[in-house]
Amino acid sequence: MKSKLIYLAVFFVIIIFANFLKEVAFFINESLSYFVRSLYVLPWVALVILIVFYLVKKINGIKPWEFLGYSVLAGMLFSIIGLTINITLELNNSLEKNYVGVYGIITGFNPNTDSEVVIDHKTNVYRITDNRAKRELRRLENKYEDSYKHEFMFWQTAFATGFEPKYIFEYKGTDSFSKVLTLFFTIGPIFLLETFINTIMDSWILFLIPIIGLFFKKKIFEEQLKPIIKHFTNRTKKTA
Repeated sequence: MKSKLIYLAVFFVIIIFANFLKEVAFFINESLSYFVRSLYVLPWVALVILIVFYLVKKINGIKPWEFLGYSVLAGMLFSIIGLTINITLELNNSLEKNYVGVYGIITGFNPNTDSEVVIDHKTNVYRITDNRAKRELRRLENKYEDSYKHEFMFWQTAFATGFEPKYIFEYKGTDSFSKVLTLFFTIGPIFLLETFINTIMDSWILFLIPIIGLFFKKKIFEEQLKPIIKHFTNRTKKTA
C-alpha cells in the first residue's frame, strides 16, 4: 500500500508540475511584448526553476535540464487531454474569477512566415462586477476587428500579463520606488499562485489515470518514474 501511495503522489506532482511549467513557458514566450511588466514575475519564475533544478539534481538517474524540457512537453500533452475532458464534461468554469481584462484584436501579417497573425491590444483590467468593463468591450469592438475578455482570480496576474488596473483601489501605481518595490514582492508570488491554482483545476481530472491503472494492477509510466519513486521511497525509509 505504501509503495502505491508514493507512486500516486509522484504521478500527481509530475502532472501538476508539468502543466505549471508549461504555463510558465508560455508566459516567458509572450512576455517579450510587455517585457517591463514581466520583470515583476521573471525573477520569481527563475527562483522556482532554480529550486526545482536543485531538488531534481539530488535524484540519481535524472538530468535536471532534460527533466525540465520533458516536463514542458508533457505539460502540453497533459493540458490538451485535460482541456478536452474539462470542456466535454463542462468542468472548466468551476473556479470563481474576480477580475476581467479586456482587449481588442486585429489581424496582421508576419513577413518572416508569410502568414497572418492575430495581434492582441490589451487595455484594462476591472473588477468582474464593474459594468465599465462591458462598456470597454463595446468600445473596443468599434476600434478593432473584435474584442474579448480574460478572467483572473487576482488583478496582479492581469497586470503581469499586460493589462492596466482600472478603478481598483488596491493598485497605487508605479510612480515611486516604494510602490514599484511593493508590486515586485506581490505580483510575482501572486502570479505563480494563480498559475498553480489554475494548473490544479485544469489537470485534476488526469489524476484518475494512475488510479484507474492501479485498479487494473498496472502502474502507468512506472519505468519513467522509477528514479523519482526510488528517491522518495528511500527518503521515507530514512525518516521512518
